[in-house]
Amino acid sequence: SESDPENGRRINGHHKKFKYGPGGLGGRSLIVRQTVIIFSIVGIIVAASVAIGFAVIGGDPGKKPSVEEGIPDQVLLETAERVVTACSENILDVDRSVCQQLCYSKLCCFQSGDYSCEEDVSKDCAVYAGCEALVEGIPVEAPDEDEE
Repeated sequence: SESDPENGRRINGHHKKFKYGPGGLGGRSLIVRQTVIIFSIVGIIVAASVAIGFAVIGGDPGKKPSVEEGIPDQVLLETAERVVTACSENILDVDRSVCQQLCYSKLCCFQSGDYSCEEDVSKDCAVYAGCEALVEGIPVEAPDEDEE
């Protein structure tokens, strides 16, 4: 069977001309398939953009890490170390003033009832856990200067 590339090709002795696009080979079903493919690609792009957005934000937009509040984690860690050291049993026996200065604004973390701020995340009560020795008289372990 002979073929004519410009006008189509012969099938079973008859000349068939294949046209692509509307009214040709595939017709409406080709347009529907192309539309579905385009919408699928757009959907994948949108989903990937949303996933990247969540990864950049940190996943939970309602949860604010302390860095966004203006206090870096390293500063909180250093403050906690200063509190534990200043409020250790051996330092409290000699001088309570440094521990009192560090803990004064966080005493609500150790109160109960209406005056407690223990549940207030902005107060960073966990950082000032060493202040409990001042409030309760409980010794807190701190490294001696000789041990370091």
